[in-house]
Amino acid sequence: MKKWTFSIIIISLLFSCQVDNEIIEETIVPHQTTPYDLSFDGYPIIDIPENNPMTEEGIELGRHLFYDPAINCNACHLQEKSFSSSNNIPIEIEGSNNIRNVMPLVNLAWVEEYSWGGRDNKGLEEKVHSSIITSSQKIYSDVISDLKASHVDYAQMYFDAFGREEINEESTNKALAQFIRTMTATNSRAQRYIDGDASALNSFEQFGFTLFFTEKGNCFHCHLNTNKLFTDNSFRNNGLDSVWNLSDFEDYGAYYQTGNDFDKGKFRSVTLLNIAQTAPYMHDGRFETLEEVVEHYNSGGEFAPNKDNLIDEDPSQVGLGLSEQEKAALVAFLGALSDTSYLNNDAFANPFLE
Repeated sequence: MKKWTFSIIIISLLFSCQVDNEIIEETIVPHQTTPYDLSFDGYPIIDIPENNPMTEEGIELGRHLFYDPAINCNACHLQEKSFSSSNNIPIEIEGSNNIRNVMPLVNLAWVEEYSWGGRDNKGLEEKVHSSIITSSQKIYSDVISDLKASHVDYAQMYFDAFGREEINEESTNKALAQFIRTMTATNSRAQRYIDGDASALNSFEQFGFTLFFTEKGNCFHCHLNTNKLFTDNSFRNNGLDSVWNLSDFEDYGAYYQTGNDFDKGKFRSVTLLNIAQTAPYMHDGRFETLEEVVEHYNSGGEFAPNKDNLIDEDPSQVGLGLSEQEKAALVAFLGALSDTSYLNNDAFANPFLE
């Protein structure tokens, strides 16, 4: 009789535990985030990492981190300059000291290789990681300590974004990458003109548009309009420096990534969106104005063994032979590539000033 009683008690306890476990499992609510759609009609599909989906919470955290003094991306990347800077910065690459122009942070969602020479090609999260260390001149753990000491309630923001209150490197990189991916310029007058709005450009800008997209101006090979991003993200030697031997380049550019001698002196064909806001120009900021840039290409550039054939397509003439009016029209069209809604978008602005 006692054995049966004991067995019934055990069975009852087991059943009770099973019921309790079922109740507990049913009442656990998974961490909820708000998905953010980063897609645009007529533009290439954006490849979002599976382990870092876009969420409104992650983006908002990233915006705070971008402007936080502990990371201070805003020191070099100013919104009114399409998140570029007027200052060049010295960078050491493989023992060589090079002066580099601060690249604009625009439409990086469509970029796979970062920096002027493409040396960062492991994803935007990894690029963010290396940039934080380079710009802060601190070890990452010190940056995290500074964030933990901030007056901002980051623990709650990290929880909202990633389901954990822990402030760590991985979540920091992911949040910043999410925010930077949202920095998309898709509403310039030139883009609207391509979409069929004939009134978006005046007649002189339309003249520049025609020059840009024909062999006369010879811009469209590298700065595509078919993807509406105005770049093919390629690495080319565009005739900036006169060298007879590839080893004579002061800055080896893409070579630092590829190890291919023929890539020495090659640099990224950057997007021309917001180009009027991002002076100075070229990888080393040597040109102060768009007029200088146009004149460089009009001249045909300098000789180098690996100068891109697209710079000198017609061997029967030196340069493009543009008139003063044609050069001015090209500059006018380049001005129409400014997306003012991007430059003034509150979603990209400093949250600490709100």
